[in-house]
Amino acid sequence: MKRPYVIAILAEKGGAGKSTIATNLAWALSEEQSTLLVDADPQQTALDWSDLSEEGPPTVKIGEGSVSDIPRIASDYEYVVLDGAPRLTDLTQQAARTANLVIVPVHPSAADIWSSEAIVDLCERYGTRVVFCISRGIVGSTLTDSAREALETFDVPVLEGTRQRVSYVRSLNSGSSVLESGDDAAAEEIRSLKDEVLKYIDR
Repeated sequence: MKRPYVIAILAEKGGAGKSTIATNLAWALSEEQSTLLVDADPQQTALDWSDLSEEGPPTVKIGEGSVSDIPRIASDYEYVVLDGAPRLTDLTQQAARTANLVIVPVHPSAADIWSSEAIVDLCERYGTRVVFCISRGIVGSTLTDSAREALETFDVPVLEGTRQRVSYVRSLNSGSSVLESGDDAAAEEIRSLKDEVLKYIDR
C-alpha cells in the first residue's frame, strides 16, 4: 500500500494563519499531484471553505483518534495536507506523530514566536521534520525580519511564507485560492512556499 506524504500545518496559538496556508498549499500541490486536504480543526474552517469551492483539492473532516489512519485512508493520494487544531490537544500530538513534515505558521509577534516552541518540542519528541513559516508578515515593516531572526534561534528552518493581503481573506471566504485571485504577489508567495516545501520532501 502506497503511503502519502503527510504535511501537517500546526500552531499552538489560534489566528496564526493555519487554515489559510493549508488551503492554499493544498490547492497549489493539487495542480501537480493528487492531494487530499484533511480538516482536523474543530472549527472546520477548511471544510467550510471546501463547501464553497467548485474546484480545488478534495477535503475531508477527521476527528480525534483517526489521524493515525490518514496514511491508510489516503493511500490513493500523493500528498495529504492536514489543517490541525490550535493548542496542544491529543489530536495535535497525533498529527505531529503521523506527519512527514510539520509546518508551523508564525505571525510576526512575540506571543506567536513564544508559543511556537511547544510545537517544535512535540515534533522533536516524535522525530518529525519541522519548519517555520512566516504568516501574514506586514509589508514594509521590519517586524517580519525581526521575527525571522527570533525564529532562527530555534535552529529550525524558516520558510518565507505569506504577507498580510486582503486577497487571502477573500479567497478563504469564497472557497478559492489566491492562485485564482488575480493577485500576482500573493500567488507568487504560495507558489514559492510550495516549491520550498517540495525541496524538503525531496531530501
